[in-house]
Amino acid sequence: MCPTHYLVVATTGVALPSAREAVLRLSTLGIVSVVTLVATGIINILMLVGSVAALVGTDYGRLLLVKIALFLVMLAIAGVNRLLLTPQRALALEASVPSQNARAEGYTICANGDRGQN
Repeated sequence: MCPTHYLVVATTGVALPSAREAVLRLSTLGIVSVVTLVATGIINILMLVGSVAALVGTDYGRLLLVKIALFLVMLAIAGVNRLLLTPQRALALEASVPSQNARAEGYTICANGDRGQN
């Protein structure tokens, strides 16, 4: 990413969106997708299974319950990532942001093709 990003900034003066901004946008899209999945899943349960007795009394219903349990585990992991790990990572990144001079030196180094290789 270094050469592309820095060359775009050097030639146009416009920075590409940061990885953090891209992740936040994709995260919002992910939340909308999960809500849509839950809504359509509920509709499918009502249409295909029909009753709670059928949900626990048939092989299909029990398999569906296992699938729902796995989905809830996935949501729990995503929630921990979104609510705990992402803010911690953002704070760590903010603490390690290079100064403007270091950034300008990075632009110059990448634009000249020197990536620290000897």
